[in-house]
Amino acid sequence: MSHSDLDDLIPPVIEVSVAGEVIAVTPIKVKELTAFAQAIAPLLQALGGGVGQNWADLNISTLLMNHTDTVIRAVAIGIRREVEFVNNLDIDELIKLGNAVVEVNVDFFIQKVLPEIKQGVGRIVSMAEQHNHADGQSSI
Repeated sequence: MSHSDLDDLIPPVIEVSVAGEVIAVTPIKVKELTAFAQAIAPLLQALGGGVGQNWADLNISTLLMNHTDTVIRAVAIGIRREVEFVNNLDIDELIKLGNAVVEVNVDFFIQKVLPEIKQGVGRIVSMAEQHNHADGQSSI
């Protein structure tokens, strides 16, 4: 078995030092999927226009400024801690944890989230084109 094969079998772990402790951030589990997906749904809507976005470079700082409560809830689920714990962090600590949650779950974002965004944008474009044709306007 090669080193690459072992990397595929062993889930990634990112250790982040916050609030005087080290938090091991690991990928979400199946039992957390529903809560995590619900938590990030408003963020996905906000990112709907970024179909070509590189999820590994997702800017947690920008999302935090525009969707504070949503980011806090998603990070809390992603690190398996209470929202109150996350609420008491410094902003830079929240950003570090948010980045770690995205990084260890990047496969989830690429395989699940990105295709859904592309489908949603495709439906919107199709509806807009149909609307334009119905109004007698040329397509985009």
